[in-house]
Amino acid sequence: MEKILTIAIPSYNTEQYIDKNVPTMLSSEILDRLEILIIDDGSSDNTALTAGKYHDLYPDTVKVVSKENGGHGSVINEGIRIASGRYFKVIDGDDWVEEGSLVRMIEDLEGIDADMVIHPYYFVYEGTGNRSLERFEAPAYGEPLAFDQVCHLYQKIPIHSLTYRTELLREKEIRVREHCFYEDNEYDLFPVPFVETVAVYDYPVYMYLIARKNQSVSDANVLKNHKMFYRVVRDCIDCLEKNRESLSPEKISYMTATVLELVRSQYNIYLRSGFSRESYGKFRSFNSHFKAVCPEYFRAAGERYPYLKVLQTGSFTAFRALSLMIRVYKKVTMR
Repeated sequence: MEKILTIAIPSYNTEQYIDKNVPTMLSSEILDRLEILIIDDGSSDNTALTAGKYHDLYPDTVKVVSKENGGHGSVINEGIRIASGRYFKVIDGDDWVEEGSLVRMIEDLEGIDADMVIHPYYFVYEGTGNRSLERFEAPAYGEPLAFDQVCHLYQKIPIHSLTYRTELLREKEIRVREHCFYEDNEYDLFPVPFVETVAVYDYPVYMYLIARKNQSVSDANVLKNHKMFYRVVRDCIDCLEKNRESLSPEKISYMTATVLELVRSQYNIYLRSGFSRESYGKFRSFNSHFKAVCPEYFRAAGERYPYLKVLQTGSFTAFRALSLMIRVYKKVTMR
């Protein structure tokens, strides 16, 4: 039987999570229509060995691929290259799915033809287990819609909610940056110029574990890797500019909104890290460079987010005040 969905699982030292992650995908109802690629990205623990037992139990569904370390993006690129499913989805090695929802998802995918598929997803906070649902509105659920007609409803569609038609990713040679964190933002955006149809569903599939100290999205790690995030921002700007002439006004608007949200996130990296000479110095360096090389996006970000316009002056006082405000806001919203 044709594989309807390929799930690529980036796995770097995820031995402790595999037995929580993979079993949520192994409902007997869908094994013949599902391909699971556990891609071991040069782990130093027993990730490949632990994953191998699932291949032994489900050889027609689970494949274990071992490769040299190339980062999360290299796993996405490899997964796209070897996937046999009609649709392609990424589930990180420390995350998991709602088993019943995955069954429903594959049944829905079997009967639909769309370039992009969107599902709600849960944030799951490590330690407390609290959940927060991220939903996506649509004029109609579960049927193909013209992307241009609905993309104004969204500012940025993240990897956790996305599924793409595999052939689109291959035909358009979608590849994201390797040896780099935060490249999932490229995966969110790079296919958009070629997406004509989208199907939106109202039930969550992905369970996204957050609040781990060693995550790349933790405040300390994002500040440490702020130059990587900036590379991704620049890649996304380049993607928009490269395709601008062929894009509809609706896609230009959507992609611009997505890029400006990434720019805002770049500024917030420095603010979220708490006021220090180090964070202020890194902010000043980024701010002056971004203004020089991307002046149109620099101005647009300030116009879209008024607090950034204040921050973009480079004022020491503004940086300190906004840093305090954003950290207080974070503490309140995380309670």
